[in-house]
Amino acid sequence: MTVPADIRDLVKKQYTKKIVLCALVEAVIITYLCLFGKRTFSAFDSFSYVLIHILLILAPIAYFNIPKMILDRSWRGTVTRVWVTTSIDNEHPYKPTREFMYAKNNVYLYVDEGNGRIVRHKAYSGKAKEARFINTYHAGDVVTHVAGTNYVQVMPRKESA
Repeated sequence: MTVPADIRDLVKKQYTKKIVLCALVEAVIITYLCLFGKRTFSAFDSFSYVLIHILLILAPIAYFNIPKMILDRSWRGTVTRVWVTTSIDNEHPYKPTREFMYAKNNVYLYVDEGNGRIVRHKAYSGKAKEARFINTYHAGDVVTHVAGTNYVQVMPRKESA
């Protein structure tokens, strides 16, 4: 699949910013651990000492969504089935109350990518505002996802469009 040059450049810039920020945070954490780690975490046993170091090093990688950047790929295919689930979620999961409850939609697309297999992709996950994204996708639509973007685009049915 060929991606337009402007979108490719935008995605590269976004990825570069995230990777540079993650590398800077990692450098600060590793420098701190090398200089003050023994003194700061000496009260812990050896297992906890190692575990704290591993968690401190992995935290920026998880925060900057580096695994998602690595695994996200561009794809294109024909929708065979649309599956929408609606559930109840809370804005404050650590202290759920009725005031912060909302309906949440998850839209999954079963897409035939042309190589004979049907793959399930998550198209949307978020608040169910005005039935958002429920009627966007239909069976038979040709859809495209460009790596680094958040949404799945429905391609026009006519070739001239």
